Amino acid sequence: MSSGAVTGLLVGLAVATCVAYLPVSTAGFVYEDASYIGPAAQPITLQTVMAPRGLTALSFRVGALARGVGAHPRVFHAQNVLLHLVAGLAVYLLARRLLAPPFALMATGLFWLHPMQTEAVAYIAGRAEIIAGTGVALALWAMAAPVLTWTHVGVALLAVVVAIGGKELGIMAIPLIGLYTLILRRWHWSWRVSLALGLAALVFVGLTLMVMQMRLVGNEYLSRAERGGFGYLAYQSAALWTLMGQVAWPNALTIDHDMEGLSRPQMVFALVSGAWTVLACWLVRHRWPVVSFGALWVVVALLPRFFVRIPEYLNEHQMYVPMIGISLAVAGTLQAVDAWARQRSRESLCVPDCSSS
Repeated sequence: MSSGAVTGLLVGLAVATCVAYLPVSTAGFVYEDASYIGPAAQPITLQTVMAPRGLTALSFRVGALARGVGAHPRVFHAQNVLLHLVAGLAVYLLARRLLAPPFALMATGLFWLHPMQTEAVAYIAGRAEIIAGTGVALALWAMAAPVLTWTHVGVALLAVVVAIGGKELGIMAIPLIGLYTLILRRWHWSWRVSLALGLAALVFVGLTLMVMQMRLVGNEYLSRAERGGFGYLAYQSAALWTLMGQVAWPNALTIDHDMEGLSRPQMVFALVSGAWTVLACWLVRHRWPVVSFGALWVVVALLPRFFVRIPEYLNEHQMYVPMIGISLAVAGTLQAVDAWARQRSRESLCVPDCSSS
């Protein structure tokens, strides 16, 4: 596929995305939107910008300053759609590191146009997920460079800052880089590599402590969680399976989880099936590395939500970053199937004695 054809198809997907989200131009503010837009009318301080979600707060301030057209919901919705397009381009850059052009386009199209993304894009307060997703994708793109340099490391670190500036869970970009390293990168171990990994671990620990201090310590919202450790983990697992079902067949968005109807055997099944799925993905990592990486991406990206107990279960807009991994896994599966079909076709064309020639 020529570069011109790839560019044309990418532009076509971007236009299709804009058309798909055209109805939000007439949408208003809903749910928590007002609590985000209200403070944006006030001057943004350095402390606000440096805090987790500081970049999201700054983006809302930019929307509030758009006096030429008025601080209308349309302005904020347009920003969300534009940022979604930018996030998709970051996903395409990452996908091109891992997949052939046609399948990288498939991953990008799935990420841009899947109905699961609607809540994060159409819900103004969901912008935090979009900015975090952009930072995560760019961090992985930089670290997935064929020849890794300190420039790539610097870009990745800056992208992690962007991800955290979008939402605190953007910090999971660092474990995702570790996952990529384990599955897809082959290191020639040396003292430099060991030093770099040690520094990366220190950065991760430092950023994690910062995020915990700002977002977890003294947060009254966390004290409202009703379930114990096992129950919360089981319910979140069931919620994730429900959302994954909607990824495969999106016919019941938006989800309102009815967890009271879950029996204990169903809770145990959700946990066990999740654990087995993770194990299976890990075991096939050498045969289908991109598929395994994409599937495990979902688990790693959501890991804090399984252990930091909050009084709500997974919903659609929280699947925005995991949808990057899902898109890579689906496109990687299609590429593997295509390679298998091509191999079978070549074998069928081979004459019986070709193996001896």
